[in-house]
Amino acid sequence: MLPVETLIMMRHAESVFNERGVLNGDATRPGGLTARGRKQAARAADQLARTAIELCVTTNFERSIETADIVLARRDVPRLVVEQLNDPRAGDFELRPYADLDEWQKTNGPEAPLPGTGLTLRESLEDVHQGIASVAARPEATVLLVIHGLAIAWLLKSVGHAVLPDQAVPVFIDGADVAAMIDATALDVLRFWPDVCDDG
Repeated sequence: MLPVETLIMMRHAESVFNERGVLNGDATRPGGLTARGRKQAARAADQLARTAIELCVTTNFERSIETADIVLARRDVPRLVVEQLNDPRAGDFELRPYADLDEWQKTNGPEAPLPGTGLTLRESLEDVHQGIASVAARPEATVLLVIHGLAIAWLLKSVGHAVLPDQAVPVFIDGADVAAMIDATALDVLRFWPDVCDDG
């Protein structure tokens, strides 16, 4: 059994990029939450107010960190950035509509390097697998994970969750399912493609 007993998985709240309907895979580009996103995160804070959380994991994107800041306001919870769980770099599709990348990916397949990055979808998902495995091996019993749509969809699909949750809605995964998730994604990181999409 892995040390983590409960993994609380949550997509970041609505960002300015979500509002515009465009991709952002550059963590250095400023872009936090919208007013609606801040309200979503505040609701999540209320939902989790009575839940003991020993560690919060984010990516280094502003939208992930700001969501965690609101959810954990006035709570002394240690934080950890795991860059392997970042949204993939978008390359030539940066700030373009999601549909443009989706169409390119379906035409070219998951083994083709994304223009402007040199990285394939397989490599991006391998990073996510390594990132989630490192989180699962942490000594903390309950970990809040505030990450992105692609990783959330792919990880939840691996343990039978067919529907991507709304933004800033916590999903509780017990230790057994965390272990199953890691085992399933280790077998073949592409087994759930193209059943996942990236909406930031």
